[in-house]
Amino acid sequence: KQQAMVQIEEVEAQIRPIKEAWPRLREQLPAAQRDEAEQRMRNLRALIKELIELETQWHDGLYIKREETAGELKKLEQVRKTGAAYRVERPEPNARFMDRER
Repeated sequence: KQQAMVQIEEVEAQIRPIKEAWPRLREQLPAAQRDEAEQRMRNLRALIKELIELETQWHDGLYIKREETAGELKKLEQVRKTGAAYRVERPEPNARFMDRER
């Protein structure tokens, strides 16, 4: 994922001058090429939007999973503490003064 993001940033840096000059360049193209370029730009915008949405969904899902896991860990810790509070220490079986019920 990190490599893909780096590649996207590199491509963005390479096409930035073209994006900035696009309104002027677009007018210089023949109508057919202009339409094709516009369609490709729409497709590219749609793809970028989809990637951003997927990234957001992944991030949100990861956040939810982290919160669920933290909640489960907290519950387990509470159970452990409760068990420790009610644990009765049993004397050694060879203790000298051990009461035994018969």
